[in-house]
Amino acid sequence: MFGIQLSAIFTSKASFAAIDQALAIVEFDPKGYVLRANEKFCAALGYSLPEVKGKHHSLFADPAYARSPEYTEFWAKLGRGEGDAREVSYLAKGGADVWVEACFTPIRNSRGVVQKILSTAIMIAADQRRTAGSDAKFDAITRDQAVIEFTPEGQVLCANENFLELTGYTLAEIKGQHHRIFVEPEFANSSAFAEFWASLRAGKFVASD
Repeated sequence: MFGIQLSAIFTSKASFAAIDQALAIVEFDPKGYVLRANEKFCAALGYSLPEVKGKHHSLFADPAYARSPEYTEFWAKLGRGEGDAREVSYLAKGGADVWVEACFTPIRNSRGVVQKILSTAIMIAADQRRTAGSDAKFDAITRDQAVIEFTPEGQVLCANENFLELTGYTLAEIKGQHHRIFVEPEFANSSAFAEFWASLRAGKFVASD
């Protein structure tokens, strides 16, 4: 379900630092090996970055699941460029289960080839398991910002209350609509707009005033 998230305020690098502090973030290569993990991810599972870098995602998975056909298909799906969002139980270094709401987003290069998988997650308490959906994810990530989430093609998946209040829409009015409804028609029909979305699909950060 996880698509492209755009803040109504694009220009502040501080907002990205805040996201890095709020979310457990880990990047994998297309085969599932860790490229990078932020401090929140490492701390939640009791590892240091050197301990996980280069290790396979199966290090954090239940051993039985890691050997299953479902797990093989999960990584095959990501390698094909299909995103995934699910409630996940990660296995911490000490053996404890750490429950998260995780989104796995394939990032493509300019040739359209998947070059890495970005996983972002929020921790969920035991009493929130199987009830923490996309609305809870948005509230936790962007409580103080206006945020909208799109598919890689630009269709609206979800938007938080701040965004809806700012634009005067209801979620029902915009869900499934294209980003172009929020911009001037001249820009929506321009090559710059097409390039903007091509850059986002390629995993590039795009800033706008």
